[in-house]
Amino acid sequence: MLNSLNLQLGQGKLICDMYSHIKAFEVKLALLLEQVKKHNFIHLPATQNLSAENPAVPFPAEKCVEALEMLKAEFGVRFRQLHVNAKEIRLFQNPFVADIDEAQPSYQFELAELQNCDVLKDAFKPNSLIDFYAALPNDTYLT
Repeated sequence: MLNSLNLQLGQGKLICDMYSHIKAFEVKLALLLEQVKKHNFIHLPATQNLSAENPAVPFPAEKCVEALEMLKAEFGVRFRQLHVNAKEIRLFQNPFVADIDEAQPSYQFELAELQNCDVLKDAFKPNSLIDFYAALPNDTYLT
């Protein structure tokens, strides 16, 4: 799981995509933790095979749970700031669904213009996020 996350967080990724991967990893980690507590090793194939081969020797799930809880806590600390900025990340990811009232006051007028421009709404749909922001007119949307 960590190797997969590491690849997903590689260079050239947008913060909103990285945040999505981190949130998904945190959910998977919580699921894995609950499964291991119940001695369900479906997502740990080597452990599952070892347990099946030696049923007389129980796998020390408590140590695994302890390690997973430490990893979960470490993720909570390391990525806390991303969760704090979740609304801003979502605003960047799709400014057309953002709640204007919840946006910072300095962005509200600009967001109102953006959300009510049908040409920009249409341009947003088929393009990548990078292409969309590159196409925004600088004279209207400076920030």
